[in-house]
Amino acid sequence: MLPDGGQRALISTCQGHYDDDGKLVRISGTVQDITERKQAEEALQESEQKYRRIVEMSPDAFMVAELSGRILATNAQLAAMHGFSDVDEMRQHLHSALDLVAPSERVRFVLALKEAFDTGQSTSGEYLFRRKDGAEFPVTFRASVLTDEHGSSLGFISLARDITERKRAEEALQRSELHLRAIFDSSHDAIVTLDSERVITSANPAFFKTFGYEPSEVIGRSVELLHLSQESFVEFGRKAYSTLQQTGSWRGEWQYKKSDGTVFPIESHMSTLNIPSDKLIGYVSIMRDITERKHNEEKREKLLAELEEALSKVKQLSGMLPICSNCKNIRDDQGYWQRIEAYIADHSDALFSHGICPDCMKELYPEWYGEIVAQDPDLLGKK
Repeated sequence: MLPDGGQRALISTCQGHYDDDGKLVRISGTVQDITERKQAEEALQESEQKYRRIVEMSPDAFMVAELSGRILATNAQLAAMHGFSDVDEMRQHLHSALDLVAPSERVRFVLALKEAFDTGQSTSGEYLFRRKDGAEFPVTFRASVLTDEHGSSLGFISLARDITERKRAEEALQRSELHLRAIFDSSHDAIVTLDSERVITSANPAFFKTFGYEPSEVIGRSVELLHLSQESFVEFGRKAYSTLQQTGSWRGEWQYKKSDGTVFPIESHMSTLNIPSDKLIGYVSIMRDITERKHNEEKREKLLAELEEALSKVKQLSGMLPICSNCKNIRDDQGYWQRIEAYIADHSDALFSHGICPDCMKELYPEWYGEIVAQDPDLLGKK
């Protein structure tokens, strides 16, 4: 023990000296202070334990292997990732780290490691690994070269992570993007996306066809370009964007102009674009040219007005109409008597021609009646 109460680690060696009769006559020895060495060993052990715990708790598969591929150390995650119950079972089945790699990837894997050994640099990439049952799965693989004190390569230390779920998510996202892109490109409606400052960021082919612009003329420019005037742009913002901020969507009709200045009506459905944190990043607008629809509506309204007018005239001929039982004149709304033909002509689109019925012909012109009937019985019509 030291004067300050501290302790040191010592190592001593002793040797006995004997006379000719075999009696111990003296003892000699040495004492060596190994305190610093002990402290260094304890620090190393503590460090090893700390890093071992990190390796054991890591979600990544850890491995140390020689240049030959023989696995020297690993954690349980590597065994589990490849479908083994534990590290011991994995060591019984594997002869080399290369056995972990899918056959189709082994050449590329070896070449990457060789380059790392030759350059002393670490390597990383995505590979297909193989489970115990032969199933292949994607991983991210990172390896660093282990060297001796002379800089010669001894092997490598690596981390691998199963990215099957990530790959599935990426593939699902890619499929979704392809579907959305197909809808975007094939839609007959004009679709345009804006950033939060209402600058056009993308548009589909139908948009350029509808408005008559080229992509270079609109991408990166304010959507004010499509409005009739700055006042129209401001008024639209007041109506549409205030609703968008409250509900996330807006639907309505607005007047826009094409590249040649033609003004035409658009039905627009707008929605906000938000990232998961609900931060607004822009807007998407689906716009439909309703010029033809508006024309059809105007034609329909005109037709309805004409029909209503015609119906009103027809109604004037309905109800009780006073008519003379002798001369057949009719009394109009002002109380005047007039011929029925004139009354009907004034109150409808009907036209009249005059003839004579068989009874009147027989009564008024008996001498002609018999001759006409004899020549053609149907000439005067049927009674």
